[in-house]
Amino acid sequence: MKEFPWEELQERLDYLKNVLREHRITPEKGYGLQYMIEETEAVLRQEKKDLRQVDLMHETIKSIKGLQSLLILTESLKTLDKRQINYHSQLMNCRTGNIDYGEREQKQKDIYYKDFELEIFIAAQLADKTDLKVILPQDQGPFDIIVESDFAIQVKHPSNIENAFDRLGKFQRDLAQSDLKGIFAVGHEDAFNYGDRIQFPDEGDFDEYFHTIAIQIDKFGMSVLARFEKLENIVGFIATTTMFVLIGLDSSAGMNLRRFSNSFVIENRVAGERYSQVTKALSVFNRKLRHITFEDRRIIVSK
Repeated sequence: MKEFPWEELQERLDYLKNVLREHRITPEKGYGLQYMIEETEAVLRQEKKDLRQVDLMHETIKSIKGLQSLLILTESLKTLDKRQINYHSQLMNCRTGNIDYGEREQKQKDIYYKDFELEIFIAAQLADKTDLKVILPQDQGPFDIIVESDFAIQVKHPSNIENAFDRLGKFQRDLAQSDLKGIFAVGHEDAFNYGDRIQFPDEGDFDEYFHTIAIQIDKFGMSVLARFEKLENIVGFIATTTMFVLIGLDSSAGMNLRRFSNSFVIENRVAGERYSQVTKALSVFNRKLRHITFEDRRIIVSK
């Protein structure tokens, strides 16, 4: 059996606490950022090793949600630190909000962590996997991420998928006013309630389930493509799905946090070096980037 990486986990916890201290950020009680710290500390102290069997699965799920969330957040922050990208405002907004990916939130405050963590994640992925200059704006401006000063990314993590596209028109207007092109990004696991099922008997069963999800996502994507036709400054779309996945039906079951993504570029809206930069960014989220063309009100998809 592979040994649990206790030293790495302690290092990640210390790193996050140091970052929060340096940025003078105090997580709010009862929300995800504080939850992940408390659960990680409890695991490192091995407080849950003597639990009754009836409590073990429930407590294991709680712990792994905290551990996995801490690991993916610190991975992103380390990347941004390495590239010297300021993320103070985004992390400050992570003080509140839950980490229950795939579960709809009823209050706006409850979505904050997942919303701003997605901004941090997308920026970190671009910084890690491309040579593009990435900026996380620290003001209250209209854009969530700026890339190469040439295009902007707007990030949404809605509880209702229709709400995600209500602001497309404003995004278009802001882009036109700033003479920028833009990419719209949506994390949609909450809107589709993908957290309703997290446990699967084996990987094959999960693969079948996710195949069904992928078809649903694809159908939805095609249905909203028409909304982009008249928004000529929007040149691409990123979709992410984040899920806690528990494989197994007994106390030996293993759980982790998995992230999937897809993207497409809208052709004939940008050219030259800017097109190269846009497709480089979008390819981070789909190695087989899909290309969209609008012709006579028809949507043509190619790879």
